[in-house]
Amino acid sequence: MDERSKDGNVKITEKAVALPFERHVPETITTQYANHFVIQAPTGEDFYLSFFEAVPPDTIDMPEDQIREKIKSIRATCIARIVVSRDLAARIVTAIQSTLGKAQARKNQEGLEVPEDEK
Repeated sequence: MDERSKDGNVKITEKAVALPFERHVPETITTQYANHFVIQAPTGEDFYLSFFEAVPPDTIDMPEDQIREKIKSIRATCIARIVVSRDLAARIVTAIQSTLGKAQARKNQEGLEVPEDEK
């Protein structure tokens, strides 16, 4: 039953209800490899996360001096750009740190060699 005010309009009351997310990844979504990343925060409120794929040029059988002469740069193509709020950016950082820590612990447990820069 609607609650109505004196003028007959429906009164809307907000109630917070916690509902779980059902995360769905469509079968049509493509997974791409990113080997370069840029983050920008022009206002400090929103963070622009840009992911790039840089494919090295084919230099097989090319002498080093010819490589330097012909290839002036490596193109990095943006494959995804996502804007997130400052709060979500902070949660992303925390999640990445936690996941990296767990992955490193697993690696150490399995007795795999840990590179010096990861110790």
